[in-house]
Amino acid sequence: MLPPFLRTRASFSKPHTCLCSAALLLCFTSTRHKHCQPSEISILNENGTEAEVAITEGFYHQVKRMIHSCGSRVLLLKRSQIGNLQLDPSLKEGQVREMSTKELVLLCKDFDLETRELLANSYN
Repeated sequence: MLPPFLRTRASFSKPHTCLCSAALLLCFTSTRHKHCQPSEISILNENGTEAEVAITEGFYHQVKRMIHSCGSRVLLLKRSQIGNLQLDPSLKEGQVREMSTKELVLLCKDFDLETRELLANSYN
């Protein structure tokens, strides 16, 4: 699994990864909160400013809010995978392409979606 790549402003240490890896309560507004599932964080460089993060949910700005709760700020965040679907690394920012039938089926399985309608409308 290739989780999203993350670059932060301040150093990200082991206690930070423990805090962010645990289930967090994210505040969306002063009256709306949401508990998040635990995440996996791996620090990639010596100074602790680059990491890989794997989350199982995708709340609005979830990774940014997690990092902010640890006292840092996200400078770069790149998604590399959705469920078991590996995103095409050759695509440049803003580029799109049609998904193959195999990719559609894989994504539907990950999210318990019905594939018949999608496949009927597929041009592959």
